[in-house]
Amino acid sequence: GIFVQRSGYSGHTKKDRPERAVLQSMKRGTVMKRNWYAVLILIALSLALLGCRHYVHTTAQELQQEVQQAYACTLRQDYTAAQQAFSEAEAHARQASKVLGLVVRRTALERVNETMAVLSSYANPDNQTDLAVETARACAQIRQMEKSFLGTF
Repeated sequence: GIFVQRSGYSGHTKKDRPERAVLQSMKRGTVMKRNWYAVLILIALSLALLGCRHYVHTTAQELQQEVQQAYACTLRQDYTAAQQAFSEAEAHARQASKVLGLVVRRTALERVNETMAVLSSYANPDNQTDLAVETARACAQIRQMEKSFLGTF
């Protein structure tokens, strides 16, 4: 009989075609490289996220501690030291806002900065009650700012 060769068919099976095996091997290698790149990117993003989490937590703890130490100065009736400490805490909060603004909700950050800005003006003998309320508010807002980051992830 008459043998008709189909187009694209060379008479070889997959096992007989060494170039096809090489191409498939190369494709598998490319896929494996892509998988490894994806894993490396995932690890890098996870490490970046952990670094951000650490920064937010550490900064929030430092700010709360500074506010509480400044308030303790008013309880000792050292109002000059309290005003200075509140001003330093405000400056620290503003400085930290440059980085925190990248990872924390802006509204939470603005509330903290607004409250921190007024604390030093309350550090006098006439405003003890107001200072206690504002100090508690500042600490609550700092905690809320931290939770706004941690709650996102």
